[in-house]
Amino acid sequence: TLVGQGPHTTKITTAYNLGPIPLTTQTNANANCYSMGNGSTFQNVQLDMNLLTGAFQLGVGPQAGATVYLRNCYITGDSDAIYMGQLTASAALYAYNCQCATNYDAFNCILTTSGQTATFEAWNCSFTANYNASGVASTVQRGVAASGTGSRLTANLYNCTLTANSSASAATVSGVQGNTTSTITAHNCTVVTTA
Repeated sequence: TLVGQGPHTTKITTAYNLGPIPLTTQTNANANCYSMGNGSTFQNVQLDMNLLTGAFQLGVGPQAGATVYLRNCYITGDSDAIYMGQLTASAALYAYNCQCATNYDAFNCILTTSGQTATFEAWNCSFTANYNASGVASTVQRGVAASGTGSRLTANLYNCTLTANSSASAATVSGVQGNTTSTITAHNCTVVTTA
């Protein structure tokens, strides 16, 4: 458990570089910059991924089989502020009053292991993906996304703001993007997209 004095007072940065590879081929189940074990809570902190070179930096997420909590956090970086992927056991993440601001996906779930599921719930959170020419895959901006054919995500978003902006040509911009094996439900949420 990590408890700070406030998201703009307690600030943690990382330059951990996953590299510019397709995330669907990533085999490291704990590839997150900030990998959380079962029962962990991050509260009142700012988590920055400051590499900003176009390499993938997967933000905060649970380890395989873990249930984790984010409270009053501010998470920034090029890509994937919250990332759930390549889990060898089902996992869950619950976020309360958090802000995620990236140049690429603000939240992303990619599951490739057969039979594994991810649960994500967010209350009073904002997920913002804004275009930046130096960002990872900068023509794709998604607030909350379930990517790939293997993702089995169940997400419930309550009173959240989902924003995706891009000025790039041929941009893929969506506040929420799912797939055929996932369910993403937005309850009393605001979705803003600009392309």
